[in-house]
Order: sequence, then C-alpha cells, then structure tokens
Amino acid sequence: MTQSRILVLTEDQALTETLTAILPQEGYTPISVNEVQKGVESAQWLVPTLIIYALAKASEIGEKFCRAIRRNKATHAVPILMLTYRENDWTSSTAPENVVVLAREPLDIQTI
Repeated sequence: MTQSRILVLTEDQALTETLTAILPQEGYTPISVNEVQKGVESAQWLVPTLIIYALAKASEIGEKFCRAIRRNKATHAVPILMLTYRENDWTSSTAPENVVVLAREPLDIQTI
C-alpha cells in the first residue's frame, strides 16, 4: 500500500525535522523543500495529498504559491495547511481558496 505524500514547505529546519520524524509514524511520506519555486515544482510533479506551508512571509509569497498550485490541473484540489508565524498573516476567513490557516507560533505539534 502506498503512503500518502505530504509536501512540507518551510525554511524552519526544526519544524522540518519534527514533521519528517512524526509524519511517517502516522503513515505519511513527507517530502520537504525550503523554497517556494521548488515547492511548486515538487507539488506539480508529486501531486501530494496535502501541502504544509510554513514560511515567514506567508501573506506575500504564499498567495503567489497558492495561485500556482490552483492554476495547475494536477494540483488544483490539493489542500494547503498554512502555518503562520505573524499576527497579521492570513486568518481562515482571509486566506486563499483551499487554504486552512492552522496555527501561529508557538506551534503545538499535536494540533497538526
């Protein structure tokens, strides 16, 4: 049985290490990247079950990332969990389509 793939897009090395350790225990295959363009390319090539996006400038770069994911026929329906680090980033009501704003720092890994 093939495990579901989760694309982890973050610059935070500690978060990357935590998610890549925990996700396989829950039956997922994590694929981690730390640059937006690599994230778009990886998503289009792998078509993950879920994208976890945690970059410091979520509102600016994140909107472009989400548009690129939505424009692609293969990835347009992939849900994105947005982990935001700043108080003025998106909320669930202001986020782009198919984006769930999950948490702010400090991050509770059990929430994910």
